Amino acid sequence: MRFVELNDLKKGERIVRPIYNTEGVLLYGSGTRTDEAVVSQLKKLDLFGLYVLDEAEPIPEISKEVLEMEAFQTRVAHIIDDICRNLIAGKPVRNLDETVELIVRRFGYLKEPVHFNQSLRSKKDFVSKHTLNVAILTSMIAGRLNLELKERMYLVEAAFFYDIGKYLAPQDAIFKSGALTEEELNEVRAAKQKGFALLKENYAYPAGVRRYLIQLSRDHKNHIGAAWEQEDLNLLPGTRILKVADIYDILTAVRPYKAPKSPFSAYKIIRENPEEYDTKYAEALSKCLHILPVGSYVQLSNGEQGIVIRENEQVLERPIVLGFASNKMYDLSQAAVFREVKIKDTVSTPDNRPQIQVM
Repeated sequence: MRFVELNDLKKGERIVRPIYNTEGVLLYGSGTRTDEAVVSQLKKLDLFGLYVLDEAEPIPEISKEVLEMEAFQTRVAHIIDDICRNLIAGKPVRNLDETVELIVRRFGYLKEPVHFNQSLRSKKDFVSKHTLNVAILTSMIAGRLNLELKERMYLVEAAFFYDIGKYLAPQDAIFKSGALTEEELNEVRAAKQKGFALLKENYAYPAGVRRYLIQLSRDHKNHIGAAWEQEDLNLLPGTRILKVADIYDILTAVRPYKAPKSPFSAYKIIRENPEEYDTKYAEALSKCLHILPVGSYVQLSNGEQGIVIRENEQVLERPIVLGFASNKMYDLSQAAVFREVKIKDTVSTPDNRPQIQVM
């Protein structure tokens, strides 16, 4: 499996992931071979590129759950894009309450962890798919913590708008593959603050939503250097949830110019920065997602690869692992074992799906 930019896509390539239109209707299924018509249609979708299979590589099995999720994400991201663009243009905002409620109802009452697979984004949906994923993750975490329904609705609506400034930023900077210049960075930062300003004092939106955006605006200023006055913030629980959801999606997103982190690596980064990302909400996220499920292939710190045999419900990164080379069982919950052997990362496919053996 390899990533191919659209300009380099050849006839006869086999598509790995299914591709949907903005209505969530399947256009091309997994294994579809490209021809001139397919390539032309893909270019109209403005995708960054896509993953294709090598000739001898089998078509990967994709569960019905994953297919339904990808169709849902494509359809709802388009709705969120319309909501944000209409707000910026001063036009009537349609479908906001219904879409917020849809996400709260669908993802806020899950009883079991779910696989949260990332899909490749296009220039058209780069911001809206990130926004949607943050809203979904926020709803999951808020549900796991049993927040009141009204508060969940406020949080998901805040997730829709907290990154709206990206629409106002120079698009060349947003999609630049290399490091931004200081001038470009300042333009993006200023655009983000303009986005917050659209909502902070817009009394057409609930105070419960605006308070989160006000805090996120201040938190953003605290992180962009000496040009802004540093401020001690007593962040609300919901603001902390939004920050965890935001960074998790940023780290794990599939982008053509930067390799994604695995869910496990992303979780470790979040846990290793408790001053920035509250441990309580990071742990709640880990209860919502299959980050290190049974059957996950892992790379161990002793150089060996292994497979997760039993999860550790108390400490995610310390399960029982069977080493392939040694045929040895590593119980990482034991302090003596954990001092010698740790999980470095999971072994994932290029499009950031974990390699899992069904057991």
